[in-house]
Amino acid sequence: MIVSTNQSQRGFTIIELLIVVFIFASLAAYAVPSLKGAFSEQRLESATATLMQSIQKAKKIAHAESAFVDVTISANTVSIQKRNDGTTQIITLPAQIDVEETVNFRFNTIGNVFVFDALGDPTPAVGNTPVALKSISSGIIRTVVVSNIGNVTSHYEQP
Repeated sequence: MIVSTNQSQRGFTIIELLIVVFIFASLAAYAVPSLKGAFSEQRLESATATLMQSIQKAKKIAHAESAFVDVTISANTVSIQKRNDGTTQIITLPAQIDVEETVNFRFNTIGNVFVFDALGDPTPAVGNTPVALKSISSGIIRTVVVSNIGNVTSHYEQP
């Protein structure tokens, strides 16, 4: 009986496998930071949209129901309170988003904006009322601005 010793072996050597694993690990290490940045920007964009919708909702409630509506924006929540019946609605902003400082303002029955002075009394807003949202992970700041007539806009600020 003749045994053939020239059988071709198929497969990869350990060196070849290690090279492929190293290449994939290098690509992953390069891609992960950019993915984290994309996720934090998406959370910031979502928080901005939520905040803008909440402010516009408060203005519509004030106008439609002829009620004074207080808006308080702090930490990661937006509080909308109707003054005539005390109804309060709390809206939570997405995680990892921080409000730079607490902002309080009031819409009157026609949607104009009033800010609160040091004594807590509402006074007509002269200029714009800015609300800065900051992504904790990326440091990017998005500012939502409420004008004295209740218009809402936003813009980015790079760190």
